[in-house]
Amino acid sequence: MLKSAVGPEYEVMNGPWFSYKDVNGFGHAQPDHLLVGREEVIILESKLTQTDRGRIQLETLYRPLVEYVFGPRPVRTVMVCKNLRVWTKSLVTDLEHVLNAHNSLPLVFHWIG
Repeated sequence: MLKSAVGPEYEVMNGPWFSYKDVNGFGHAQPDHLLVGREEVIILESKLTQTDRGRIQLETLYRPLVEYVFGPRPVRTVMVCKNLRVWTKSLVTDLEHVLNAHNSLPLVFHWIG
C-alpha cells in the first residue's frame, strides 16, 4: 500500500535492519519504513501514540544511521501516530504533505486510519 501511495519517485524499504558500533558497543536498529528517493530519504516510524521516546529514537538513533548509510542526501524524519499527545507546528495529516514538506523539521503525521 505504501509503495502505491508514494509512486515511483521513492523506493520503499520496510523494516530495514542496521548494525552499528558506538560508545556503548555493538547495536542494531530497525526503523519501520524508509522512503529512499534520489534527492532525499524519509524515515517513517509508527507509534500508536505520539511519544517523546519515539522522537528521540528518530533523531538520535535512526537519523544518524540513515545519514551515514545514504550519504549526502538530506534525511527527514516522520513519526506516524494515531493518538496525539501534544500539538506541534510540524503536524501533517496526509502522506502528500509528508512528501511535499521540503524542510528538515521532524514531522508528526496524524494518521487516523
